[in-house]
Amino acid sequence: MKSTHLKQGNDNEAAAPDENREMLDRFASIAAHDLKAPLRQIDQVIAMMREDMADRLQPDDTRHLNLIEQRTNRLRHLVKALLDYSCVASAPLRLARLNLGDAISEARLTLKPLIDDTGAKIEIDALPCVDADMAMAQQLFQILLLNSMNHHGEGDSPQVHIFAQHSNAGNIVFFKDNGIGIAPEIADRVFEPFAQTGEKANADGAGMGLTIAKIIAFKHGWSLSLDPTSRDGATFQILIPD
Repeated sequence: MKSTHLKQGNDNEAAAPDENREMLDRFASIAAHDLKAPLRQIDQVIAMMREDMADRLQPDDTRHLNLIEQRTNRLRHLVKALLDYSCVASAPLRLARLNLGDAISEARLTLKPLIDDTGAKIEIDALPCVDADMAMAQQLFQILLLNSMNHHGEGDSPQVHIFAQHSNAGNIVFFKDNGIGIAPEIADRVFEPFAQTGEKANADGAGMGLTIAKIIAFKHGWSLSLDPTSRDGATFQILIPD
């Protein structure tokens, strides 16, 4: 009887993290949806004030309204990021045999306007074939590419080298860039929600990209991490077990 109780206790403990994760995912989705209506109302109030008080607005009034709009847009980015996170966390995996090079090529095509604007050079070596969800893998690689291009050094064109190595644990795919790198004191927090990486953290970004990338990797049974020994830029690595 005692062993039965122990087994049930262990099963309950094992199920608890999954239940907690599902609750957090539902909370993120509900909170993001509920925040949309107040944001729209704020936009409407600002628009009415600009129209009704057009001939009475003082410079300070205009500055304050502009500041409210900026903060509202920032919150809108955060809400969208929460919804994106919720969608990824709850979406089913549609696994198929996939050449990772094809997924990265699709991600690069999506980012072509930014690549052209920044003059980014992306070098892709031969990559392995794995079982993966094409859409999610593409999103994962797009996030890593975008992170590299958003954090390149002043006056330098972004350079990203994507390559793979095989280890006893499986295939490891590396994303190595020539950017400003990630300060050691925040290296362990880059995958946390709303984290901003580096000195050039994008004010318009929500800081959820790497969190979403981590979730995508986790859903596949992969491990996404930052190489702490990387110098002259940042190196992210994805361990894909055999």
